[in-house]
Amino acid sequence: MSIVDLVFGQEFTRAIENKQIAQQQAERAKFIVEKALQEKRQIIIRATGEAKAAEYFGKSMQESPAYIDLKRIEAAREISKMLG
Repeated sequence: MSIVDLVFGQEFTRAIENKQIAQQQAERAKFIVEKALQEKRQIIIRATGEAKAAEYFGKSMQESPAYIDLKRIEAAREISKMLG
């Protein structure tokens, strides 16, 4: 004896479909959580870098305020270009 044509009931088919939908939703939720965690890490790394840059900039400004003078000169050049 061999089974040639096998048909599942509607309830069984619906249960399988619901299970697949639930699995897809779980995977989507997992992806969203992972994406949020990656964004959080990115923000932390960026903020840490900006804090270090500000710290180094502050230290260098204390040692030599020539950077401010340079920026003033550059701004004056830009203004003179606009006016000229």
